Amino acid sequence: MIEVRRLTEADYRACVPHAGPWVDVARLAEHGWSTWDGQSLVAIGGVLPYWPGVGEAWFSLGPGCEPRHYLRGIRVLRHILDTYQQEYRRIQADVLPHLGRWVKLLGFEFESSMPFYGPDGSTYRRYVRLRP
Repeated sequence: MIEVRRLTEADYRACVPHAGPWVDVARLAEHGWSTWDGQSLVAIGGVLPYWPGVGEAWFSLGPGCEPRHYLRGIRVLRHILDTYQQEYRRIQADVLPHLGRWVKLLGFEFESSMPFYGPDGSTYRRYVRLRP
């Protein structure tokens, strides 16, 4: 069974050890969650307020993520995002192109391509969830 907990800095560092010094981990933890299967950290994520009504979603798989977690994890994340959608009329996520199918499973729709957006100049794609 997947358990949702409040994100801690240790959870973030376990999933994103290569994060640069510009990342405000305390702010991410304030607006984030972690998902666990027993003692295994499966994934982390959150929705940061961008301005009133708009949030920026982010996710990262954890060291304990296995294929058996995929379907349950998507259900749990959709539920979490549905809860956030009560507060935000728009939740956006900027992802690498190969992750588009995954974010669509979370209820996001493709909005635009973002050439040269990544730190290495890579193209990202923006996906959104809109509250009617």
